[in-house]
Amino acid sequence: SRGFTQALFWSVAFGISSVLIGLTASFYLDWAPGGTIILTSVAILLFILLEKKIGPMFLNRKEL
Repeated sequence: SRGFTQALFWSVAFGISSVLIGLTASFYLDWAPGGTIILTSVAILLFILLEKKIGPMFLNRKEL
């Protein structure tokens, strides 16, 4: 993020989405809601870290 306001926005957005996805998944999979929300949050975190690590390699690649 480029500033505090943007970081605050993204943290709220990811928090709400992980809760909604986690509760929905726990309902359909019959899992514990708290653990499912945590797994969803970790999955989002890993996806973002992976995208930040691998994403620039694809953007800077020149076509032959």
